[in-house]
Amino acid sequence: MAILLTDIVRLRGYSVRRAATLAEASLRASLELPTVALVDLVLLDGSTEDIVRSLHAKSVPVLLLSGSTYAEEVAAELGAPLLMKPFHLDVLLDRLSELEAMNERSSDLSQPPG
Repeated sequence: MAILLTDIVRLRGYSVRRAATLAEASLRASLELPTVALVDLVLLDGSTEDIVRSLHAKSVPVLLLSGSTYAEEVAAELGAPLLMKPFHLDVLLDRLSELEAMNERSSDLSQPPG
């Protein structure tokens, strides 16, 4: 599913970096901050709560994906929007676009007037 999702999002014009584990996601985020992060709530090597907090601390908007019954509670605790699985692709792309626009507006506000 992750590979298919990566390919579809890439075809829609997004630059995509995929990580299959928390360790890989942490490494990638330390090398190059994403504009927006899609994060599955549970990865093979643990919970993603720490990476979400780390990304938020660096002003990176995060969209959580999950099919878990406790996902809404965790998303609220982390202050991250949640997209429950299964989801419609158009909804995902709309949410990505919204988060990207919010991030761009935040960046514009943090820049000194030119």
